Amino acid sequence: MKTAVIINKNGGNGTEATAATIRSTVEQQKDTCTLFMVTGEEIARTVEQAVQRFDKIIVGGGDGTISTAAAVLAGTSVPLGVLPLGTLNHFAKDLGLPLSPEEALDVALHGVQKRVDVAEVNGRIFINNSSLGLYPHLVKKRDGFIERLGLGKWSAMALSFFHVFGKFPLYTITAGANGTSITTATPLVFIGNNRYDISLLELGNRTRIDEGILSVYIACCSGRFCLFRFALRALFGALDQSKHFESTAMQHMRIDTRRRLVKVALDGEVATMTPPLQYRIRPQNLVVMVPKPTQS
Repeated sequence: MKTAVIINKNGGNGTEATAATIRSTVEQQKDTCTLFMVTGEEIARTVEQAVQRFDKIIVGGGDGTISTAAAVLAGTSVPLGVLPLGTLNHFAKDLGLPLSPEEALDVALHGVQKRVDVAEVNGRIFINNSSLGLYPHLVKKRDGFIERLGLGKWSAMALSFFHVFGKFPLYTITAGANGTSITTATPLVFIGNNRYDISLLELGNRTRIDEGILSVYIACCSGRFCLFRFALRALFGALDQSKHFESTAMQHMRIDTRRRLVKVALDGEVATMTPPLQYRIRPQNLVVMVPKPTQS
């Protein structure tokens, strides 16, 4: 089996020592493995080209990098091996992968294949979650503060909260599926690829990524004071999923709003989209490498 090992060299938390270990491992298997060190902008094109030449593709980077690769491989039979080189590594954790890049590489090379779900909004695939409202605005502002001021992630998020709150209005949305719909004002809509336990800034683990559903959470809030209280609780991780969200599970949904364009977060990246937003689950559409079952 010919394997491509594609590493995002300018993303995530990969160190020179990690890169050296990966190079050494690939060199030991040079008859079957080929290493590509590329930039984040080159990930999609490199994976697209590798699909034509290799039987397995291993990708190293953060969740954004892995999501980019998964979007190319979804719907194919080519398995994806994941090297968790990011900050949060939600997808790797939920797959039950070891977070050591060296151990994860061993799983990617010698583990077993498993089919998992991906989700999609207006043709864009995501592997973890998507949201609109407060969170994409916070992420956009946070990333700007990190880049311009060199702040840490959480300091930048706290500062961005105070900037966003003064300008950010509630979203009035119409969400519908299966012939029914609701119209409500909300500061946040969260859509997960399978079921999440969430507190906005801290995502809980998914026990499954192959249940074939979207988990949908709509924040229960209206009015400026409510928005302030909601955002403050979110900032300090004090949201209660049962009290502060309406939640449901479905296979597809449509979200519409009066806005001409909306910011949508997808696996930690922010895109601008034109409503309506059409979400759907794509069951067992991606083949991934996971650890072999333990012998009982």
